[in-house]
Amino acid sequence: MNPLLLESQINGGVLQGISYALYENRVLDRNYGFMLNTNLEQYKILGSRETPEIKVHIIEQYLGLSSTDAGGIGEPAKIPTAAALANAFYNATGVRIRELPMRPAAVLAALRQSRGGSMNRFEWFDATSVDQALAAMNSDAVFKAGGIGLLDLMKDGITSPKRVVNIRNLQGLDQITEDTQGLHIGPLATLTQIEEHPTIRNKYIAISEAAGRAATPQIRNMASIGGNLAQRPRCWYFRSEDFQCRKKGGKHCFAQDGENDYHAIFDNRTCAMVHPSGLAIPLVALDARVEITSPKGKREVRLEDFFISPDQDVMRENILQSDDLITGITVPPTDARTAYYKIGEKESFDWPIADVAVALTMQGSRCSKATVVLGAAAPYPYAPKLRRPS
Repeated sequence: MNPLLLESQINGGVLQGISYALYENRVLDRNYGFMLNTNLEQYKILGSRETPEIKVHIIEQYLGLSSTDAGGIGEPAKIPTAAALANAFYNATGVRIRELPMRPAAVLAALRQSRGGSMNRFEWFDATSVDQALAAMNSDAVFKAGGIGLLDLMKDGITSPKRVVNIRNLQGLDQITEDTQGLHIGPLATLTQIEEHPTIRNKYIAISEAAGRAATPQIRNMASIGGNLAQRPRCWYFRSEDFQCRKKGGKHCFAQDGENDYHAIFDNRTCAMVHPSGLAIPLVALDARVEITSPKGKREVRLEDFFISPDQDVMRENILQSDDLITGITVPPTDARTAYYKIGEKESFDWPIADVAVALTMQGSRCSKATVVLGAAAPYPYAPKLRRPS
């Protein structure tokens, strides 16, 4: 196939998609139904001065789907372009444009209607030490490590911080080490680091497996274990601006009598969300502990006690206060055999419909101790009480 012809077809499709998304609008008389802008003077289309630079990357792949082995080029490039532009605007502003064309007037109207009429402004603070990060915190500030969860919360309108304290560059908090006290994981260690670390792969395999099954490679390269443990629920009622659920100060859990696929089957009386952290499952199974630092000092708690149920406080998922910072995770020495298994509706990136971690202490062929922790089943990592066989 002629590469120039192929690229030209793709360019044409993209240009038509941009024109459709930003300019083209058929104006009909509201009383008689006749089209009023019947010429290219009044029916706006993309012109040369509005045309952006388009970079085409061609990946050769033989599909063999027809007798001619031919495939469409122009339309596949045109169809997703409008949606891509709308998603780009949403990613930049957190505001959805739900009408085409996305003209300036429609964009400004959507921004005015969102969050009281303006985009959320915030101060950015780069912390260079834990003490500096803690000193910068107040009731209107949030910590940012990888920023994956925070960005989603801001786009969903759940949080509107006045200050973002960047802790990504704090020295030493991204290290993974092992000594006689166990495995030490810094809260800024990325999921990719954890998945690929040789000690974790060899001795704590369930932790490596959980990190490797989370999200996408791009997100795993950015997301930190501290943020993963402290992330907010993914319940679609909680994330929707149309529902004031109990976690947002309302009086009703809409999932209990609504659309409750992917929701809790245990301890769901007050709130039916499931805790979204896959890494928490093997860490709880291995009796990990979390170090928390605040202006008052440091304290260490079992990870199982780090999470709280909606019956304790429906507005929170863990014991962290606004000026608390996770500064370490420790897994005690163990000779347990571990495994993590996740089931989703897709093999590629997907939230689990069920996941489980198991830690078995073996004495020869006999299991002397077993710990099983379920994910995607309750508002916290759920450890059922196992009965010994009689």
